[in-house]
Amino acid sequence: MSNKFIKNTTITFATRILNLLLGTGASVIIARVLGPSGKGIYSLVLLLPAMIFMFSHLGIGAATVYYVAQKKYSVKDIFNSNIVLGLLISILSILAGLIIIFFFQDEIVPGVPKKYLLLALLLLPLKIFTEYIINILLGLQKIKKFNLINPARTLTFLVLIIILLLGFGFGIMAAIVASIISLVVSGSLTFYWTFKETNILTKISLKLNKSYIKNIFSYGFKTYLSAIFNLLHLRFDMFMINLYLNPMAVGFYSIAVGLTEKLWLISQSAGLVLFPRVSSEKDPKKFKQFTPLVFRTSILLTAGAAIILFFLVHHII
Repeated sequence: MSNKFIKNTTITFATRILNLLLGTGASVIIARVLGPSGKGIYSLVLLLPAMIFMFSHLGIGAATVYYVAQKKYSVKDIFNSNIVLGLLISILSILAGLIIIFFFQDEIVPGVPKKYLLLALLLLPLKIFTEYIINILLGLQKIKKFNLINPARTLTFLVLIIILLLGFGFGIMAAIVASIISLVVSGSLTFYWTFKETNILTKISLKLNKSYIKNIFSYGFKTYLSAIFNLLHLRFDMFMINLYLNPMAVGFYSIAVGLTEKLWLISQSAGLVLFPRVSSEKDPKKFKQFTPLVFRTSILLTAGAAIILFFLVHHII
């Protein structure tokens, strides 16, 4: 493996560990202040926009990385098209959320106050626009800046949680507001760095590149189906637990599952750096040799981390 790939993967892994530590701190405070029931409600509130986002993003983020790396279209065309798509999909996503809340809440998220769910819908446009723009940085292989955005969001969230929950003793509503504000901060940082790296601030327009739109939906649909099935496999269980048990059970379960999923940080870090590199590689022989090497290394490191977690888990939880 090349030194640049190892360096970028190490940076990605390190920032994700930092993000994990910051997020763990925030989760501990939320769990202690809100209690199991409040934590369960908060998890379900955030799960609804997360589910809607996963069903509505259409794989455009992954397709953006691919076409930026391929340099088939100008960054200006990709940026402008993604802005328009983000606006349209945000509107449709919020409408879908309103329909679920007002007509199907008792079947999907029973026991959760409607006001929390309505407030959480503000997360949708923020998540969509950030997703569509941040992947331009990844496609350009601006790994450092790409990786700093999530820790910036989580650090903001942690600070707000400390102030609002520990300092003032506010409840679930404050935790949701903290999530929204932290996304505003990370989204603003994403737009600023994208403008700086691409110098397209004076070229913004609401025009769609029809060829790009056609190709991005064709490519994105493949990753979209994978993401949907992955989400159903990994997150539908929370809805089932809440349906048959209660939000308190969701609170306990979400903590256990969240800890186990952290083992994926190694493979996710390698995959994140690998994707734009492979997409930009013109020689198929090189990435056919390089990809299996990354896979084998990731598997070995993850297996080692799983063994360590097995012996430490009783001390962590």
